[in-house]
Formats: sequence, C-alpha cells, structure tokens
Amino acid sequence: MALSLVAFTYNVRYNAPTDRDGAAWPKRKEHVASMIRFHFADVVGLQETTPQQVSDLRELLSEGVHQFDVFSRGRYEDGSGESCAILYRRGRIHCLNAGTFWLSTSPHEPGSVSWNPAFPRIASYCHFEDTLCRRQFLFVNTHLDHISSTARLEGMRVILHEIARVNQEMQLPVILVGDFNDHPGSNVVYAATHQGHLAHAPPLESPLPLPALTDTRALTRFPPFGCTATFTGFHFPPQYKRSGKTQPQHQPSHRQEQGSETHRREQGNETQPRPQPPHRQEQGNETQPRPQPPHR
Repeated sequence: MALSLVAFTYNVRYNAPTDRDGAAWPKRKEHVASMIRFHFADVVGLQETTPQQVSDLRELLSEGVHQFDVFSRGRYEDGSGESCAILYRRGRIHCLNAGTFWLSTSPHEPGSVSWNPAFPRIASYCHFEDTLCRRQFLFVNTHLDHISSTARLEGMRVILHEIARVNQEMQLPVILVGDFNDHPGSNVVYAATHQGHLAHAPPLESPLPLPALTDTRALTRFPPFGCTATFTGFHFPPQYKRSGKTQPQHQPSHRQEQGSETHRREQGNETQPRPQPPHRQEQGNETQPRPQPPHR
C-alpha cells in the first residue's frame, strides 16, 4: 500500500510582544489551529514556535479526530527559544525516533553557529510510521537564516548531510519542509534538488552520497492554487492575490521530497482535489463565490 498523507508547513510567526490587535498571538492561535484542522493535515512542520505557542497548539489540537502529538526543541543551548516544531496526528502517525541538529560545522553541538547567521539555526526530524499502510518515512523541518545567503546555502548542505547520515541504513522516503527564506530559483533550492551542488561550481565532496530532493510544487497533478507570496507581514499586497500574476521577491515556504508518493496540501498549494467545502472567507482569499441575494 502506497504512502498517502497530507503534509503541511507553516511559519506561524513567534509570539512577539509588539504584535497588536488581530496580529497578536492570542488572537491568531485559533486561526492557526483551524487551518491545520481544515486541511486535515497528518504531519505539520511549524517554524518560529516558542514553548508557549507549542503548548497552545497542543491544547487546541487535542479533541476528536484532530488530536496531535508534538516534537519540539528550542534552538538555544538550553533548549529555549524558537523551535521547528513537528506535529503529527495521534492514532495515524507513530513516531519511532526524533532529534534536532544545528545548521553549523558542529551540527550536534547545541546552540552552535557558523556562517554568521542572525540566530542559531536548526532542523528537527522525526522517523515516522504511518499506521494505516505500515510504511515508514523521515520528516524534516527547518527554518533557514533570513540575513546570510551563505548561511542558508551551507545550512541546506548540513541538512542534506544529516539526512544522508540518519537515513544511510534505512533508505526511507524523505519529506523536507520549512521556511527557506529564499525564492524558487535560489542556490538553496538548486542545492536541495542537486545533492548539494551548485551550477557552474566544483563538485561538492561528501563522505556520504547526498539525497537529491524534488520540489513538490513542480510535481503537482494540478496547477498550484493560491498566492505565490508567502510573506505578508499581516498585510496582503493586491498584486499577489492570485497565482500566476506576479512573482514576489521571496517565496520562503518550501517542501522538498525524495522517494515518496504522497498526497499533499499546503497553504496556497493544493495537489489533489477534494470535495468543495461550504463558502468561507480566509485571509485575503475568497475560495468560492457566494450566491447573491435578490435585489431589494
């Protein structure tokens, strides 16, 4: 039986004390949980999650068919700070092993940094088993640096090396999700899909063969739905309201995959049709026209 599941990636923005009104986390947290419920995600990679946000989402996603377990570890040496939390559906997905590594020249040294990032950068991973089909897979979640392009590229290479190390004997399908803080044509995405290599550069030396991931946006059975922009700052530029119109400078949320046939749905990227739900209005995106009442 083929592995078939819904994987989801979401930068929820950290709980910033300067956020006010509807942008404040206490106002947003239910909307984040409802997005996960609506897409009926099986595994979710979140970025910028603080311990309080993880606790809030764990509580909000704890009833009925929407019960999730969580693996989370903060980026600082003592385990505090933002995490790349991974949620997985209780009863459907079983976690066999999990860990976190740092995007540095010493990936197993907590809090380590290299290549001048703004903060310590991490990736968390889970070795999962889907209890429906008894297939196992590796799920990796990261948040690359927003300042240093070198840190983003080298961070992606560390991720590929760690995937190769963890997966050396198991050879499992791999799903990599995260906020890459870069655009689709960047060196980061190229390296992820070319075993860490760059075009017009000397071959990358590695003690292990690195995985060649595939950008799932290019593999969708149907054209991707929704916006090309994934960063709004709580303001939605009108020119990005429909896909295929304007390519923004940054399209940071990305998922790469290796050797896994899955059905996937992201915010703004639907890969398999599902029955249309009743009309709903989401952030800057009306998904189905509402019948107009008689004029009076």
